[in-house]
Parts: sequence; structure tokens; C-alpha cells
Amino acid sequence: MYLPLKSGRKVSVQQFLVRRSALGILEGSAAMIRRHVLANSRKEAERIFGAAFGFLLLEPAEGPLPEYQVYVELLSFSPIKKGADCSGLVCSWFESAVPEKPAEHIAERLQSFDWDVHAKDGHY
Repeated sequence: MYLPLKSGRKVSVQQFLVRRSALGILEGSAAMIRRHVLANSRKEAERIFGAAFGFLLLEPAEGPLPEYQVYVELLSFSPIKKGADCSGLVCSWFESAVPEKPAEHIAERLQSFDWDVHAKDGHY
């Protein structure tokens, strides 16, 4: 599935994951859970998707975390800088419900950030 960014760049959705925000946390205050999840989101993304590309966490509004954390791994066959073969990004955000139409949901979220700032170039 290819989706356009506001810049005109097309990106390919490689993986899409929705999971409980507090997965693996058995107890703690809402504030403690929030701190833990936000502080460890990059490490969790690298465990799941690897560390080859950039990572962007779109933090939720203050207060308890929404029920679900969404991760999407994106790939562009256009690098950011000459000399690379491609560019990629894992983006994560939070939702109160599982998205019913993932393609539309991802496309909407992709409009909120600048690929060239957050993605990282890669090589085949």
C-alpha cells in the first residue's frame, strides 16, 4: 500500500501494528504508566522493527494514555540525501479505539509531520 505525503513523496506501508498501550505493565498509576510507555517507545519500536530507520513518537494529550498504541513502519524508495538508496521511518501514536480503516487512518496521520526531518536514509 502506497500513501502520499503532503510533500508529494509516496511512502509504502511495510508493517502496521496496534497493541494495548500498557502491554506488559501489570500495575501502577496512570502517570507512571504514561512515563514508562513514552520513555520506552523508541526501544520497543527498535525491538519490533529494528533500528535501521528513523523513529517518531506523536505524543498524546496530557492525562492517561489512550487504550491503544499504533506503530507503522514506512519506506520511501526516494532517499532524503543523495547517495542513499531509500529512506524509512517508524511512526507511533495513540488511539482510544482500534482504527477501523487502517489505510485512511495512516494517511491522515502522515500529514502531520515532515518526512525529511524525521526519516533516516538507508541502503539496500
